Amino acid sequence: MDDAQCNENVEINDGSVVEICLNNKGQDYLVVVPLQTATLLLNDPEEASNFIENKLKGENESLESEESEASQASQGRTVVVWTSKKPTGLDHEATQYFLLLRASYSKKFEDKKTIKRQLYGMIAKKNVVGYYVGEGREAIEKCRMKFANMQKQYLQYIGHMKTTGAEHKEPPSYFDEMHEILGGQDRVDPINLQDSFEDSGVIKDQNEEVRDPDQSGSAGPSGSGRPSGSGRPSGSGRPIVSSVPSGSAIKSSDISNRFSTIKSVKPVSTNVIMIDIMKEQQKSRQQNFDKLENILDTQNEQRERFLSQFQSLIEIQKKRKRINSSSSDSS
Repeated sequence: MDDAQCNENVEINDGSVVEICLNNKGQDYLVVVPLQTATLLLNDPEEASNFIENKLKGENESLESEESEASQASQGRTVVVWTSKKPTGLDHEATQYFLLLRASYSKKFEDKKTIKRQLYGMIAKKNVVGYYVGEGREAIEKCRMKFANMQKQYLQYIGHMKTTGAEHKEPPSYFDEMHEILGGQDRVDPINLQDSFEDSGVIKDQNEEVRDPDQSGSAGPSGSGRPSGSGRPSGSGRPIVSSVPSGSAIKSSDISNRFSTIKSVKPVSTNVIMIDIMKEQQKSRQQNFDKLENILDTQNEQRERFLSQFQSLIEIQKKRKRINSSSSDSS
């Protein structure tokens, strides 16, 4: 039974045994039980709580029995390793055997679901057979602290060697054994991330001076310059050819700036982004206002046209009334 963060409630290992996740007092536990027992535990929280309590009690009893076995095995031993400031030959042998055991459990130590204290307990139990490191929890803590101190020295040395211009420093004891255990971790050998930015176009610089890489002097704009020193032996027989054509003027397009390909990684200010957004919004509003103004002008023209036609219609009606009234009077 392991402490873990459960992503799924049930995971079937084979036809009759399943792995389920149970919660007791806010702690998740992974247990492997038969299918019928799993159904009972998932449907009855009280039964599941009792099951976990019994399991924990059994593990504590097992740990106590291991402590008693270690105590019985250590009877008659008077020499305890890793107690003196100056390591003895027995301490050296015990450390080598301890690192050999630690390397054999490397994959389990990298597994986040595995309880590290249990692994150190297994190492202490195996180590006490050949070299006495203590009893029970004291031996577990002693093994853990021993590896933690050696790991600290190893990481300090690795960091010192990666520092530019650092003075020479002797590697710590058991460096090769520790490098075999920790050398593949990301904090020791990080992954190299390649730059994915493409090279930008070359920007021409008119103020840069053209120089001949084969000569110690510089050539003038007209190409008639001569080297001030003897970059090659005078009797070598190899003519020095200038990279600047003689008798022709240097164009600004022929002058390039090697620093123009350097790309700035400075993040864009949020103020610039907000200003660009406001400009886009202002431009969009102006376009909408222009459209609305055109619509209003068209509407006014139609209104004027309608009023003119209506006025002419009224005038026609008035003329007809006058004609009709005059004809009736004459009759």
